[in-house]
Amino acid sequence: MATEQGIRSADPHAKSLLERAVLATGEALCRRLLIWAAVLAVGVVMCRLILSSEAASLPKVASASIMVIGSIVGLAGTAYFLARFVLSWELRSVLAAVALSSMGGGAVAQVVAIYARPDVAASGLVATVTWVVSAALFAVSPRANVSCYCGNRAKAVAQSGLALLAVLIFPLLSLMLVLRDNPLTDLWYPPDSPLVSHAIRLIVAAVAFTLTIAALHGHYRHSQMSGDRISSLLCFFFVPCVLAIPVKVLASGWYDGWSSLSQVLFLFGWIALVWGFGMENAIMQKEVQDRLQELDALHHVSWSIVGARSVCELLDLFAATHIDQLGAKIASVYLADDCGSTLEVCAHRGPEDSPAPVGTKFPLFSEGQRPGFHTGHTVKAFTSGEPQIANDVFVDVEFVPWRMIAADDGCAVSLPLVDQERTIGVLNLYFSESRLLTRQRLRLLAIIATTATPAIANALSRESVTRASDVDTNFDLAA
Repeated sequence: MATEQGIRSADPHAKSLLERAVLATGEALCRRLLIWAAVLAVGVVMCRLILSSEAASLPKVASASIMVIGSIVGLAGTAYFLARFVLSWELRSVLAAVALSSMGGGAVAQVVAIYARPDVAASGLVATVTWVVSAALFAVSPRANVSCYCGNRAKAVAQSGLALLAVLIFPLLSLMLVLRDNPLTDLWYPPDSPLVSHAIRLIVAAVAFTLTIAALHGHYRHSQMSGDRISSLLCFFFVPCVLAIPVKVLASGWYDGWSSLSQVLFLFGWIALVWGFGMENAIMQKEVQDRLQELDALHHVSWSIVGARSVCELLDLFAATHIDQLGAKIASVYLADDCGSTLEVCAHRGPEDSPAPVGTKFPLFSEGQRPGFHTGHTVKAFTSGEPQIANDVFVDVEFVPWRMIAADDGCAVSLPLVDQERTIGVLNLYFSESRLLTRQRLRLLAIIATTATPAIANALSRESVTRASDVDTNFDLAA
């Protein structure tokens, strides 16, 4: 527990720059969403102040291009969530897949309508209906904490088929809405009833706005409660959608300036979604590589523990593993004496001209007032039993000897070696780049130290017993 608390309190590099951009939680995520909304809102206002309604309206080709981009992103997101459903069998994944397929299919249908049914395209009926359906599904998905897992293979195949069917339904319905005459068109634009038409559009817009706000709130809460990165990414997609709906209400038709601005806002939502999925993919690949590296490091540690024939060999292999497998530039193992008054360097890997070679002893306490080893991170880690991190080796007095090889962005960590609530030593590591010392890496180092410490303690115990037996034997021979 002390080690875990030390990791939380000492770790200054919990995430890389890319991870900080994606893995924002709490106030950070809320602040970034507000900034994102403010930037988009200011952009819309500036466009309307600078451009007239005619200048702000998009030509047919540009409008169709936005719809094509939306359809591609929507169908790609559908494939992602459908695959996630097959792997995890979470109901929320299939709901998100159906929502994105509805949006993607609606975008395709709108493109068809632009060139085949100009009257339907001008009304924006298809895009509005598909977004209402998608918003409703997105609003429900974060609250659908249901697992559809079943051990039967036939049932699993049937569930996958039903999910695929649900994904295909709304795009097909959207195309039917465009290619066939239907009562929705007359209801959307009833003849000789402009007030009724406007009232209907206002009601539908209010429903869509409410559902989108509910989807944004639900995914925001889900990302905070479960740490789901996809939910936080979807929040950045919903923000421009929330702004696009009231902008669309001000439009008099699909090719109006306000309608064009709403389409551009949706385009920014699609771009945010693509950008987020790209960063998520990069982070997932990095995490997989880190996990493989961690397993390899644990494998080498286990072999060093099993194959070592002496304490010196065990400690040397222990230090070498951190250099070869975990990217450390310097690794030093300190062990305490029986009285607990000094720490001795028992293993060292790194530069050959080390200022503290094997066998060097340092006092844990000093009567003097000047800072030194007894005030550094090694002694703090030994006495507190928690990891200690030196963000800047150019400031910490203890690491003065390491400054000759230290990099500007380097950092060091001191890990206590605790065996049955008794600290027997400290492992010091130096990394030339601070990005290498992430929270996950620090936790791995703590696990390796915790795993190896009992073996080190047992080896020391056996060595002391052997030494005592040799002394007794020599004494008997001398007698």
